[in-house]
Amino acid sequence: MPVALDDAPLRHTARSRLAAVVRGSRAAAAREADRRWLEHSADYAKALAASLTTGAMRTDCDGLSFDVPPSEKPSRLTARLMNGILPWHDVLQQRGLGVGTVTLDIGANIGTTSLTRIVAGDAQRVYAAEPDPTNYLYLVHNIATNGLRGFVLPDAIAISSRDGEGHLKIARRIGNHQL
Repeated sequence: MPVALDDAPLRHTARSRLAAVVRGSRAAAAREADRRWLEHSADYAKALAASLTTGAMRTDCDGLSFDVPPSEKPSRLTARLMNGILPWHDVLQQRGLGVGTVTLDIGANIGTTSLTRIVAGDAQRVYAAEPDPTNYLYLVHNIATNGLRGFVLPDAIAISSRDGEGHLKIARRIGNHQL
């Protein structure tokens, strides 16, 4: 029989958890990781300096702020975010698979999972891979806006089972792209 998971404690303590992470004992190490990541990734430096696209939507969910790219028809992810819903329940469900020092977020989109994993305390660092240029820009912006630079290290890359180049089919909505 499935166990009911209550995400209310995470939702209600997210703001104070975020403040604790940003000011906590790992903040200096995160600043150093961010400095090294800037040296490593020209895409990251470029995204930090770039402006968001016109028409970006902003939502605040449980103390975290997210800017979302504009779209003709909002995706389910966009609708959930605009209604203040973050994937806390998913975080709780996946805890049985492993909680540890590092999380890999493959297809990180705009960072909802990456940021919640850090705030929930499920990872000390998240490596977030996002190949779509628009989503990557928003991912970097959301990391910076929430003060989580160095805790989440984004890369403008796709991860696959084989080496090489592929074609990314860009959908009209976030969360629906295909490689």
